Amino acid sequence: MAEFSINGAGALICSGKCSYCSATSVQECDYEGKNIKKEDFGKIIWDWDGVKKIFDTNPIIQEAIAKGEVLALNWWAAEPLDFYQDAEKYWDWVSENYPNLKFTAFISTNGIPLARKKVVDWVYKMHEKYGLTLQLSHDGVGQRVRTRSFDPLYSPSTKDTIVKLTKDGILVMINATLNQYNCSPMANFAYFQKWRYDNHLENTNLNLIKLNHNNDAEYTGPFRLRGEQLNRYMHEMEILWMNAYVASDSDPYWRPYRGYFVNQMTRWEFKNNSEGGCEAYSKGHKDYTWCCNTKGEYVFCQLCSDPETNPNPNCEQSEECKHCEFRQYNDCWPCPDMIQSKECHYKKAYIRTVLRMKEFCRIVDNQKNAIRNLEGQIRNLQGNQQCGCGRPEMQEAGLGRPFHINK
Repeated sequence: MAEFSINGAGALICSGKCSYCSATSVQECDYEGKNIKKEDFGKIIWDWDGVKKIFDTNPIIQEAIAKGEVLALNWWAAEPLDFYQDAEKYWDWVSENYPNLKFTAFISTNGIPLARKKVVDWVYKMHEKYGLTLQLSHDGVGQRVRTRSFDPLYSPSTKDTIVKLTKDGILVMINATLNQYNCSPMANFAYFQKWRYDNHLENTNLNLIKLNHNNDAEYTGPFRLRGEQLNRYMHEMEILWMNAYVASDSDPYWRPYRGYFVNQMTRWEFKNNSEGGCEAYSKGHKDYTWCCNTKGEYVFCQLCSDPETNPNPNCEQSEECKHCEFRQYNDCWPCPDMIQSKECHYKKAYIRTVLRMKEFCRIVDNQKNAIRNLEGQIRNLQGNQQCGCGRPEMQEAGLGRPFHINK
């Protein structure tokens, strides 16, 4: 499903204020130095004419309308659920002005606003009206980095609500950001698995739990993975990747993780001439992208509302990359929203691990193909026997006996 994101413009405060967040440079929790009145601090700035111009001309939106395809409309605004009334205003505006655009609504939240009944009631209303689904940003055993002593999965004010939202098919994703102070994928995997099975959520629509990592960028500062913590992260992630790769697609134990893990372990492609939407727009090779702000301006990242604060418009590698053996790999190239760290740690370790996974995947895939071929031969032999091929010469060759495979 294609997607389009809009980000609330203005000086907007976030209840999380994560220290490693890539949006902090543009969504500072202060009105000082901004062209905004104090009484307007915390309010979203709308320019509906500007937004309409984007909707009328954006190829992603217009193609969805022309083909009758469903478009995911993502709402971002510091902590998006703190601005839920603006979100409803936006989706109502789209529904009224673009009746031929089929869309579903999406919000990523840190979970704090779910302690308010009026917000939860609104979520259910929007789910019924626009198919709203939620992602929970939650750092597992390192949640203290995100919301300090408040854990939305276990706080009395939110825990039952989040379980119900999951069972009702509204909370469908969890995104954990691992970092230098939360470096164990296995510990986080165990944390989320315990929560899933304790609350009988293994067969729900919670089909994506990402054990993500913070960017190896200058803005993440001391939270960047490095040293012994990075070694542990890569070692444990490698084990989880291999287990997920050989698991069945339908295994409820691995289902929320498998797609993300397989995606991460198979990113061994070289950088070619193709550019992603953010890169092409940032470099000026396209005059549109897939995210804008509420003032009707295209922005370089869905997490950022100010187009003037692009830290790396040309998506340039760091000076150190020029002499690195891995510089040609696609994942070693940054997005517009990050300046790579001067001392590379994570990217080198990641590419080395991915190259090991390339060999692992080759071996596993060859074994799977060999088993499928053998099963095909056995089925053919069974079919021959059932068709009257139990002749003496076949039996003497050991080819006329029935075969059975224990699944």
